[in-house]
This record gives sequence, structure tokens and C-alpha cells, in this order.
Amino acid sequence: MAPLAPSATMQNPKAAHYTSNLAGVLVRGAWTVDSPGAAPNGSPLSWSELVRKWGKHTGGNTALVNHLRTVSLLDLSSSYHVATSSNQIGSSASSGDGLSHDTAASGSASSYVHVGRVSGGPPPVLNGAATAAPPSHLRSGYMAVGDQDGEDGASGSAWTVGGSWGWVLDTTHVDELRQGVRSLETALSGSTFLPNERPSAALTLAYHLHALGDHDAALAAYDRFDWAAPSVGMVDGDAAVVERIRARTFQGIELELCSNPNPTRALQCYVEAVGLLDKLSTSPLQAPSYLMPPNMKQPPVPSFDSQREVLRHVSTALTRAAVISARGSDTHYTLRILRTYHALAVNWPGSFRAIQRQRMLALYMAALQSSYPAPGTTALEPYLLTGHNSGRTGRATWRNEVSDALRGGQRLLGDTTKFPRAGQVNMPVTEFAAQAAAFPDHAPQLASDAIATLWWATNLTFQSQSILRHLVPLLCTSGDPTEARRTFELYVELVLQSRMTDDPDNPLKLERRPTETEEPVEQLVADANGTAAPPAVTNGDDDAEEGETDEHFVTVLLAGTKLLASHFNDPVDAWRYATLAGDVAKRHRLSPQMASKVEACKGTVRLAMSTTVASPTQRPEYQAQAIAHHKAATILDPDSAENNYHLAYAYATARQIEPATEAVRSALEEDPHNVHAWHLLALLLTAQGDWNDAAKAGETGVALWESDDETIAADEADLLPEGSLPEQPPHIHTLLLPSGELSPPVTAEAVPPSKFSRLEIVIQLRMTLNVITEKLHGPEVALERHQQLFLFFSQRTDRGDRPRSTASTGIRSGAGSMMSVPAGPIHDLGGSYVITPASGDSAQTVRAPPPPSIIASSAGTGSFSPPVIHTPSSAGDSSPNPSDAEGPSERRVKISVGGKKLFPKHLHVPSVARGPRPGLRASSAPSALRSGGSGRGEPTIGLDRIRTASTSTVALSIAPTAVHSHYHGARAMLPPPPPPTKRNVSRTAAELRILSDLWLMSAASFRRAGKHGQALVSIEEAEAQDPENPAVWVQLGLLHQAECGAAHQTGGNSVDGDSQQKAFTKALLLRPDYPPAVVSLGRLFLTQGETDLAHSLLWQLTEDQGWDVPEAWFALATACDKQGRSARAKECLYTALRLQKSRTCRTLGDALGRS
Repeated sequence: MAPLAPSATMQNPKAAHYTSNLAGVLVRGAWTVDSPGAAPNGSPLSWSELVRKWGKHTGGNTALVNHLRTVSLLDLSSSYHVATSSNQIGSSASSGDGLSHDTAASGSASSYVHVGRVSGGPPPVLNGAATAAPPSHLRSGYMAVGDQDGEDGASGSAWTVGGSWGWVLDTTHVDELRQGVRSLETALSGSTFLPNERPSAALTLAYHLHALGDHDAALAAYDRFDWAAPSVGMVDGDAAVVERIRARTFQGIELELCSNPNPTRALQCYVEAVGLLDKLSTSPLQAPSYLMPPNMKQPPVPSFDSQREVLRHVSTALTRAAVISARGSDTHYTLRILRTYHALAVNWPGSFRAIQRQRMLALYMAALQSSYPAPGTTALEPYLLTGHNSGRTGRATWRNEVSDALRGGQRLLGDTTKFPRAGQVNMPVTEFAAQAAAFPDHAPQLASDAIATLWWATNLTFQSQSILRHLVPLLCTSGDPTEARRTFELYVELVLQSRMTDDPDNPLKLERRPTETEEPVEQLVADANGTAAPPAVTNGDDDAEEGETDEHFVTVLLAGTKLLASHFNDPVDAWRYATLAGDVAKRHRLSPQMASKVEACKGTVRLAMSTTVASPTQRPEYQAQAIAHHKAATILDPDSAENNYHLAYAYATARQIEPATEAVRSALEEDPHNVHAWHLLALLLTAQGDWNDAAKAGETGVALWESDDETIAADEADLLPEGSLPEQPPHIHTLLLPSGELSPPVTAEAVPPSKFSRLEIVIQLRMTLNVITEKLHGPEVALERHQQLFLFFSQRTDRGDRPRSTASTGIRSGAGSMMSVPAGPIHDLGGSYVITPASGDSAQTVRAPPPPSIIASSAGTGSFSPPVIHTPSSAGDSSPNPSDAEGPSERRVKISVGGKKLFPKHLHVPSVARGPRPGLRASSAPSALRSGGSGRGEPTIGLDRIRTASTSTVALSIAPTAVHSHYHGARAMLPPPPPPTKRNVSRTAAELRILSDLWLMSAASFRRAGKHGQALVSIEEAEAQDPENPAVWVQLGLLHQAECGAAHQTGGNSVDGDSQQKAFTKALLLRPDYPPAVVSLGRLFLTQGETDLAHSLLWQLTEDQGWDVPEAWFALATACDKQGRSARAKECLYTALRLQKSRTCRTLGDALGRS
């Protein structure tokens, strides 16, 4: 029968039906299916029947189809090949060590697919008509399920340079394939084939040579082939395209395994094989989700089974292309290959090539880690081998891609691995978890994704120390602190148990009450350097693959110690773990940098103990030990700016100003952009009385912060701004070593603090500058600076787009220093700073910002007149509560005067959960802070007090106070400005505490400027932002004192002492150990003649939290003098004088937080 033309085939319904059936079988590679086709009536057809009927109705060459099926079965069957696979890249373990080999994905020796028996007949005849039976060995052959997909290029040796890999045909079947080669060569030399069949015959011949392992002959055959017209073949359309994809993949393999390997050409062939996907009627490749617009649905893709033969060869091509490219230095090109692979793999079943996909996942994670985009650049395009672009910045696209990759990795490993048996380690999961934990080092925004991945990994591992090791630091910085503490304690327990098993005669122990004698710095350095080299593996043999090295252990110990000391305020428990880290350093020689971190950590914890739990006799000892540890840290790592900064902080805490100044200057030499160091330098200069230089140091710190923040803000942008950004430069990094192992990951650059942390740093610095301004220029100029700070804070904390071009708005005036007095009137004043502009413009309102602060007296440091305390709040008191008070309860003093109990049973503070009433302004309701004009009402907060400031602009309640304004153009009796449009501004608790402190700083300046009305409104606004801020009530009490003094001078009505006492008492209810409240209340008792009660309060304070507060010692001296104890009074006066001489304008804890 003569073969039909294509048009005739389409006109013949049966020919079209069987052609479509055969094409589908060839595309899905159903070589082992007994009945792959179906008749027009739906009855199943075996391979022989399908091929026979196709040949009958189309005239196609059935022998050529049978040759293709024969070579495919021989090439795929594991009975005829030798291959090894490892579950991890570069693993030295045998394939049986990997957990993934226990899954169905890899197959087992007892799982086979039967290749149906075919009736005997003559050998294949390439005459275009005869139907030939498969060779005899296939008529009774079996194939392992895991081998239906053939060689995947993922064996351990396949990833090494010059490694031996590939499938080797069993020698008993070589003759049969050689007979097929001779038959095909004979037919091709004649005129047996039609023009559309000749390309298929040539590629089938090359396939035979490939299966025989004759790579040079196969390569020659592929090189002679005409690659034009990819859709033409013995079965046109997708089946012909599949032939080209398979041939291009094999051509690449020949180029790798031939006698003269050419990896560059091989890579090109693999990429061309992938490019042929676009020639299919329906491509299986779709854009990854991270490149799609948020609401756009993915187009449907063909099912995996319908294109299994396509995906089998494309996955091999992409794997080999990735291996070759990863040995080079173009990480971007390697990533394009890996992205294309994973974009296809997202729709693959878990049983398909699990080992290959695990190895490609590991390589993909490594490539992503090494390709973190440069700041302010666009993503390199195209993103895949087949195109696709991103509409976001390089870093935003990278973060989305990493999140997608982590989710995909979890799905893959969840399908292809299982919980380990006793003595096993699930290495694919632990390695994936380790790679996931490294991403937040580049982008902290990925911390939640990494934490979720690590928690997921715990379900597929058993008490994995490596997973806990990665989990603890992430939880400490970005997760639940309570969960972090539990995880940290579990990790330490597991490691100590493991080490006790390894070395029962000399175990490490976590001491319950570790002590330390004062040692010279030289001895500390010697101890930190260790006495022995660390062992290669510190865990048992069964889990040696994830053994915890000493540096691993110490790193987690330091993270946990910091968590206990800072978040939980438990330096005693933190000292136990810091001591354990020191014990590890003594036993094993750590790197100088790690040993330096241990010493710095011990110094920080000891310093915290000196200010919190130490007795008066222990405090100097602890401070000396802290300084010694920090000195040792600077010796071990002299180039560390952080070490010098912490040393300076320790000196400053011990009131050793000169060495502190020298140390902080060393820190700035190492890191000129350390804003904390500039801030500390400014504070130290105020202690030395050099206020002008202090102002210059603060201004420098602010200027550097602005410059750095603009860069960071550009880096954090997600969408591309208007105009063009530079394209990300390509990354030059070799991912795969010649041994097949992954190269060490690229060290991540130092990650900047979070947005709020950066904001808090500069707000605190600018608050210090405002204190310096008030010292140099008086409260009037300071109030103008406060207004600028309110504006700055409002711009940075509003949830919206902040103006990049005006990032420094309000920081500098005109064209000069921040300390210079601005010329002319200042407009755009907000909050309580309401003016009447000369132009008649309506006054504008501004919101406000910063953290804890205690404003120092503007009196000169040389004067020993009783200092005045101005106390916004303490930086560490984000949620003050009486239950958090330190010290035993029996040390507290019950205060009462004349039988009247001053601590009310209940404190009526408005609930945070209660929202504002619509239609009311903050000033329209009576405030607890107002005394109703008589000064006799108890300062409780009214139930109808409205906290609108926390959700909208905070300036509304200030508008009616324009009569009190001291600015140019202020007039009495002017109507308030129209209220601005309301905006819902949601702020965090920390931001509200900063905003409250800013209002309190303004209130203190208003009070010192004699503007008591505006001071009261500012205090009310501070209370609205943070009702639990004890500094609110201290400022209210100080305001009452100022009003009382003013009334005495003018002869008007004065505020009685009872209102002052109640205000200070309220502060103590919120925080019983709050030094400003205790000192103020003690002074009040002294003026009221309650000397013994004042002495009890002040003595307790100076023994505990107020040990370094000069006002407390001065007031105590006054109390002792009134009691007739002159000697003790003299001692207290000397202490007060010593502290005052070395006093900074703000306390270190308020301005800088803990070291």
C-alpha cells in the first residue's frame, strides 16, 4: 500500500484517528503500556495493533516505529545499565545513606512494569509496510518502575569534571541493536523512506548509536542532521518536535562523553532542546508565579502524563546545562536555566526523578544565595531561558523568587523523603533547611519564610541540632521570643548530652551559679585563645553529617545570651550561657573573631548585671570585669568598630569619661558611619562640657544617617520608580566545584537594622541634639527643633509613600548647621506648635515621634544647685507594669501621709482596645491630667478620654492653644484653624512610646519657657499616645511645681502639693522603681517635712536603680542633713558631685539603649 499524503490522511477519518493516537503515544512515551491506543469505537489497542492499523490507514513505515520503541525500551530499562545516584551534591556517602532513596521515587528492585508479550514474527523490515515485532528479549522483558524515565544526569559522578556516567547497555543485547543500525543504514542509503520519514529514520539511527555507547558515531550522525523543519517526521506535529528535543539532548550528552568533549557546544545543544518547547502545540512551560501580576491567573498547561517523553528529555537537558553552567562564573545564566527547570517542575508528580530534583533544588538555592542583587538596580532580563521579565526592582523580585522556591522545596521534599529511621539523618531536608536559613542574612524580610521552613523541617527530622541551630538566631531576631528561648534551651541540652556521650570523663556543664574572679586582661585573652584545636566532629558517629562544631555551638550560645539579657532582662541566666561559651573557648581554639565575640558578650552581660542586680559592693567589681572583657575583645579583634564601641559604653557607664572618649574615637576610625558611636561621642563631650563639639558630632551622625537611609530606602523599594534604573551587574561566582560539591556560599553583606530601628536611632540622636540646643540657645530655639522632629517622625511613620526628595525635611534649617538659629519666621508648625502666619495661611498640623528620654537640666554642670529632672521616659520601658518592678517586694516603702493612702487601689487608664468616639476631638473631653482649675481634683483619666492621636493626626487638640504660642505672629483670641482631613495612621506600640516621649520633651521645654498651657496640652497628648508611660505623670507633677512657683511669685492661686504628690504616685504605680518619680516625690516630702519618709525612698533608690542619679544623692544628702547626720550628708554630697561632673546630657540607657 502506498503511503498517503498528509492531506489525504486528514481527509481519511480513520487515518486521522490513528495518527492522532500514535502521536499522543509518542509524545507521552508510553513505551511500556500494554494498550496505549484506542479504536474509533473506544476499544483498547495494543502497541502492535495500534501500529498496524496506523500503517494500514496511512501507509506509514511501521518498522520505523517499532525500531524507535525497541531502542527506547532498551535505553530505559535498568536491566541493561549501570548507574549510581547520590542524594546530595558532592556527598561522599553511598546512595543508600540518603533518605530519599527509600522512597517510591527512586524505585526498588521488586517493582517492575511488564512489557507485554508480542507474537513472534519476522525481524523488522524497513519496507514501509510490514509490521515487525520487538526483539525476543522484549517479548518477555520487565522494567523497573523507577527506570521508566531513563538516565537523568543526576548521579554523583555526573556532576564531577571528567566523571564517568551514563547508562551502559547489557552486552547480551548489543547484537540486536547493531542489527537495527545496519537495517537503518541500509534503508537510509536507498529510497525506502519518504521525505518526511527520512529525518525520523536518521534520528532513530543516531539513537541506536547513543544506546550502544558509541558517542563519537552518534555525534557524527547528529552533526550531519538537518535541523530545519522541526515539525516534520514520520508522524508530523508534536511527535516530530519530540524527536528533535530528544535528539538535541542526546547530542549534548555525546558532546560531553565523546573522545573530544566540548562542554560549550553541549550547553548550546541543551539550551536549543529547551527552546523547541515553543514549537509544541501546547507548551508545558509557564511563567513562574513570582513574575505574574498579583491577580492574573496562570494559563492551563498539559498534564504531565500527556507529555512525559518531552519532560523526560527536557529535564535531562536542563540538568546537564545547569551543571555545565555552574562550573563557570556566570551565575545569572545558571539561574536562568534553574528557573526554567523549576518553572517546569512545579507541575511534576513527586515520583518523577526525585533525586535529580533534589540536587537541582540544592543548586538553585545556592545560586539564589550568590545572586543577591545590587541596591537600586533592576532585575537582569530575561528571567528564564525562554524570556519573561519582572516589573519590580531586582531585590523585590529576588525576595519573591526565594519565597516561591522555599515553598516549592517543601513540596518536593515532603513528597520524596520521609521521617528518618533510628540512626539515620534526613540529609536532603537538613541541607535544604540550612540553605533556607541563610537567606535572611541577605534580606531580613525573608525571616518569616525561613522560620516557617525550619519549623516544617522539624516534622521530617528527629531533634536535628543543625535545624535548631539555624532556628534559634532567627527566632531571636524575628520570631516569638518565648519560643526562641525554649528552642535555645532545647538546643543547648541536646548538644551537651551529645558531647557528654562523646567525652564522659570531661563533660561540658551549664553551671547553675557560675562565678568569676577578677582576672587581668592578658589572662582573659589567653583563655579565649584556647588550649587545643577543635575536633573535626563533635557529635556521635551516627549523625556525624550534621555535627555541631564549636563555632556553631558558640554562635548559638551568644544569640541566646543576648536574647536573655535584652528581651527578658535576665542577665543572671544570660551569664550562665555566656560562661558556657567561655568554657568552650577555653577548651578549643576558636578563631580570634569568635573568641572576641565571646569576650564582648561576657562583658555586655556583666555590665547589665552591674546596673540591674548587683549590690552596691558588687557593682564596681562587675563594672571592672565588664571593662576587662571588652578590652580582651578589642585585643582579639582590634579592627572591630563594634568592640571599641562596647568598650567605650562600658567605660561611660563606669563614669570613666576620658578612656570612653578615646575608645569611641577608635570605633569611629574603624567605622565612620556608626551613628551609635557618633551619638555616644556627643554624649561624652557634653559630660566634658564641650557642648559645641557635641553638637557638631551629633550633626555629623545625623548627616551620615540621612545618606545611608536614602540608599537603604532605595534598596527596599519594590516597584520600579519613574525613569530607568541601572541594570544589575552580572554575578561572577562558581557554584559547582570540580569535585561536584557546591562551592562555599557567598558571605552576605551586613544587613542594616529594620526600618523602625534605624528611625529610632536617629530620633534618639536628634532628641539629644535638641537637649544640646536648649543648653546653647535656650528653650525657644529648642521648641523649634522639636517641631522639626515632629514633622520628621510623622513623615517616616505614616504608612504610605514617604517623599524621597524631602527625606531630610525639617532636619536642617536654611543652609547651615542644625544648631544655628534660623532667620525669619518658621512656618508649617504642627502639633502644639500653632502659629498665625503673616501671610494669613491657615496653621498646619504635624504629628510627632521618638523613644525614651530624660531631659537634663539646662543649668551648667559646674553649678551645684539642686538639678531639675525632666523625664520623658526610659527607652527600655515599652510596656511598663508594676508587676515588672525589680527587687524584692519587702524593700518597697508603703507611702502615706496623715493617714491618707497615696496608692489608689485602681488606676483608671483608658483601655487601648477602646476606640475613639466619632465626632469628638481629643481636647473636647475632660482630661485626667487637668485639675479643673482648682488643682484639687484627683488626676484620674476620665472614661470619656479619647485617644484619637493614636489613629489620626495628633494636632487637633492643640489648635486652641495658639494664645500660648511664643512664635512670631502669634496673637490671642484668634479662632482655631480648620481641622485637617483625617487620616487613619496606625502606629506600633514602640512608635507610640517614641511619640509620647517627644510630646513630653516638648512639654518640658514649654515649661522651662514659661508656657504652662502648652506644656499641659503636650502632656495630655503624651498620655493619649501611651497611657502606661510613667514619665507622663512625672512631667505633670513637675508642671504643677512650676505653676506653684509661678503663683508664689505673682501672688496668684497656686496648685497645692496634693496634686503634685498624686501625679508622682501615679508614675510609681506604673513603674515602682522609676528614678525620676522617686526623686521628685522624695523632694516633695522634704518640702512637706516628711524627712524620714523621703529618706526611706531615696536611700532605697540610691541602693538600686538610682545609684548613678546625682539628684537622688543630693536629695538624700538633704534628708540626712535634716536628720542631723552631717557625716552621711557629706558623703552623699561628694557622690552627687562626682556623678554630676561626669554626667552626660541624657542617660546612656535612654539615649542609646543597652550596650
